[in-house]
Amino acid sequence: MDESNINEPEIQSVEQPREESTPVSFPQPIQKKKGGAGKFIIIFLGLAILGVIGFLVFKGIGGDSASPTATPSVESISGSETVVTETPSPEPVDKETVSIKVENGTGIAGEAGFLQGILASLGFTKIEVGNADSSDNTETQVTFSADLSQAVIDEITKKLESVYETVRTKTSSSQTSNDVIITTGLKKGATPKPAVEESPIASSSPSPSPTSSPN
Repeated sequence: MDESNINEPEIQSVEQPREESTPVSFPQPIQKKKGGAGKFIIIFLGLAILGVIGFLVFKGIGGDSASPTATPSVESISGSETVVTETPSPEPVDKETVSIKVENGTGIAGEAGFLQGILASLGFTKIEVGNADSSDNTETQVTFSADLSQAVIDEITKKLESVYETVRTKTSSSQTSNDVIITTGLKKGATPKPAVEESPIASSSPSPSPTSSPN
C-alpha cells in the first residue's frame, strides 16, 4: 500500500485574536530654563569678586598695623573727650629790674669793673661795684635772693663759671638789699696779687752823754 496516498489530516490554523498593544510612555527630560545657568555664573563671579576685595582690605589693614605711627600725647576727660596739653613757656624776665652788687675780693685793680661789663653784656643794667672787706679771695662767691627767677640764676652762674676758676653759689631768703651779690675771686689762669711786704723802720740810738772828770 502506497503510504504516499494516505491522506494526511488537514491542520487548520486557528488565528488567535491580536491583543492591542498599549503604547509605552517614557519620562520626558525636564527642560531647564535657559536663565538658571546664567544666574549661577553671575552669583559665582560676584562671590569671587567679594572674596578678592575682602582679601585686599584685610591685607591693607594688616600692613598698616605693622608700622605704627607716633601719636601726640593726650589726656582723657570723663572717658569721652580728649584734649592735647601743652607745656606753657616761661615768661621772659625783665633784667633791668634785677639789682646786682659786685665786690672786688682779689685786691687786683679793675676786677669789679671787668665783671660789671660782662653782666651788662647779658642785659643787666642795675649793677653796683665796690671793694670787699677781704682782698685775698681765690673763689668767686655768689648769693642769690630766694625770690629771683631760676632762669636768671642759671644764666649768671653759667657765665661766671666760664670766667672764674671756682664759683660758689647759695640762695638766701633774708637777702633784700640786692637780688645778687658777687664777691670776685681769681679768673681762670690768673695768679693771686702778691702781698706787700712792709720794710722795717730804722730806730735812732741815743748818743752817749759826756762824763765830767774829777777835780
